[in-house]
Amino acid sequence: YHRLNVAPSVSPDGNQIAYVANKNLNEDIFLLSKDESQAAVGQTAVGQTAVGQTAVGGKWKNERLLQGGASKRFEALRYFDSAIAWSRDGHRLAFIAKSGKDDALYIMNPHTRKVTQKFVFEELNGLQSPSFSPHGDEVVFVGISGGASDLYIVEVAGGKLRRLTNDRLAELHPQWSPDGQAIVFVTDRGNGTDEAKLLFGDYDLAIYHLSNNDIEMLTALSGNATSPQWSPDGSEIAFVSDYLGIPNIYRLRLADKNMTPITSLKNGVAGITETTPALSWSANGKVMVFSAFQKTNWQLYRLDVTKLPPVEFTQLASIDKAVGLTKKDSAATESGWLPFIPDPNSFYSDYKLASPDSIEQRGYSSKFKLDAVAVGGGYDTYWGGVGQAVFLFSDMLGNHNLYFSTAMQLKNPLHSDLGLTYFNQGSRINYGVQAFQSSLLYTIGATFNSVGYLRNTYRGFNAIAAYPFNRFSRVELFGGLTWVDQDVVVETYNFSSLDRRTSDIGLYKYAQVGGALVFDNTVYGPLGPTSGSRSRFSVETTMRDFQFTNYFADYRRYFNFGHRSVLAWRFLGAASVGRDAQIFSIGGPYTYRGANYDTFFGTKFLLSNLEYRFPMLPFLPASFDFLSAAAYYDAAAAWGIDIPGYSKETFQPFASEGGFGLKDLKSAVGIGARLNIGYFLLQYDVAWPTDLQNFGKPVKQFSIGTFF
Repeated sequence: YHRLNVAPSVSPDGNQIAYVANKNLNEDIFLLSKDESQAAVGQTAVGQTAVGQTAVGGKWKNERLLQGGASKRFEALRYFDSAIAWSRDGHRLAFIAKSGKDDALYIMNPHTRKVTQKFVFEELNGLQSPSFSPHGDEVVFVGISGGASDLYIVEVAGGKLRRLTNDRLAELHPQWSPDGQAIVFVTDRGNGTDEAKLLFGDYDLAIYHLSNNDIEMLTALSGNATSPQWSPDGSEIAFVSDYLGIPNIYRLRLADKNMTPITSLKNGVAGITETTPALSWSANGKVMVFSAFQKTNWQLYRLDVTKLPPVEFTQLASIDKAVGLTKKDSAATESGWLPFIPDPNSFYSDYKLASPDSIEQRGYSSKFKLDAVAVGGGYDTYWGGVGQAVFLFSDMLGNHNLYFSTAMQLKNPLHSDLGLTYFNQGSRINYGVQAFQSSLLYTIGATFNSVGYLRNTYRGFNAIAAYPFNRFSRVELFGGLTWVDQDVVVETYNFSSLDRRTSDIGLYKYAQVGGALVFDNTVYGPLGPTSGSRSRFSVETTMRDFQFTNYFADYRRYFNFGHRSVLAWRFLGAASVGRDAQIFSIGGPYTYRGANYDTFFGTKFLLSNLEYRFPMLPFLPASFDFLSAAAYYDAAAAWGIDIPGYSKETFQPFASEGGFGLKDLKSAVGIGARLNIGYFLLQYDVAWPTDLQNFGKPVKQFSIGTFF
């Protein structure tokens, strides 16, 4: 699943490369370090080597510095328009990450992996592309406010912020010059830009002179120029440009503004977008590192500048004149040469903007429209034919959501499952209301030819409010009023018929209130969650006709091995206390796989599942991992009520005699096959119950569901 290696930043000595990669389906910061005990990395014919691989005569060590997308501190790494920056002494890295509601500028020590400083600026909506000053006492970066980008400088010691530019034009990829007197950056303030007509030209390079606050344009190409990098003596700037049709690396000599091409990749030098930083040049001038899309992946390449042929600078004009660089003397191949592409702004240069007086302002209308429909059906030995359907309606912004779901019991519609839910996500506090009906069946006894059930039909109203602390965690509060229509159903089996009789017990009502703490930072792949954890801890209490309090704990943890296999662990526990304590049941393919459905009952239960998931066809590409297998160990127990053969009042997990073994704690080992077809998972499991001394008969079960 590793297809992303972008935003490279090479250390001042050229021996380390910090970059962003998704090696575990998470966007993390990694550090490649050259093995100094090995010889220098060999070069290919074009002087470039894919880093992260064993190269001719040299090796690289790859290690993760920081995990993104897994905590509030680093909720999301900003790498689409931003890169990582090294300090000139090689002891600090600067990068941007979302932290809560704000973007934050972080400074860390790559050798200890400790974050030493964090800067948050309330007046800025976003941050991009930090760059250290030569002495490391200041950092220049792009700040975004009201949708406009500008250059800012922050003092590392005190956090004092200074604004350099203040306009509606773009400022991207700032880089501090080696002498500390100037900052090169990317901007659209050149040719083709007319703010009055809202026309903005291509990206070009410019220099901000700190001595007098003047801005000097460096390029005026028919194409974009991005990712500028200074030479060690400040006499040249390397950058990426697509002005010949394909983005490649060029060097610009500041003295006479002459340029020369460095690379000629057919696929080009590029990041995820045209403004993703794709080039880094070491401060000692010996190494360039860039990203390029090759064989369905973004890869990093290391270019030994010292082994390049002598640079001959040539005056390059726009492609329509093609002065100094033609197909004959260009390193680009015939198939890679693209014809001139007209400037899209030329189509709108004479377009007249509408008068502000002609624009009518209207309030937002939150009209519901049908977004999705899911239908299904089945047959149940008790309920008979079942028809299921779910309808989702929402407004354009997704602030207002309406769900209608039904599981219609065709034989007895009065006991069908129905739900109508409205949920509002238009503010930080999300809230919703629900009307529902649901029927549940509990086995209460059996003889050789009859089974007794307790059927509870729940009808009522609920309300819920949720407050997200961040992307991963939230607190929920809920309450409602429920009516319970309770019946006893006895089924008697004869040789030729089934006799079903129902006796009404009564109608009860109760009110319930509760709360829950929820956390989820998992990352999903073909084998379900591949890393991170999920948890939900809740408490619910009732009053009136039913009086009980339920406590629930659900914790799940996932460990990724070798990118294509996962170790998953789940712990579930619950307890119901009070006059009308509720009875839980466990067993079946969704809980304890060593027994059939509803085998064990109790007012308290514990459940643990440890499962190793792996591809069934590991010799094929990862795209075939929709077919997988699992080996697992389950353990479970239920207690709290005395039902002979099903539950006991007390819980004694281990046997007290006859050697080490299990008593009330049940366990099973098993294997299973999984077919992931997107919307749901087809599962087949075979489990062998064991008390750690002997094994029982295998329990075989087929189910449709999801990975836990």
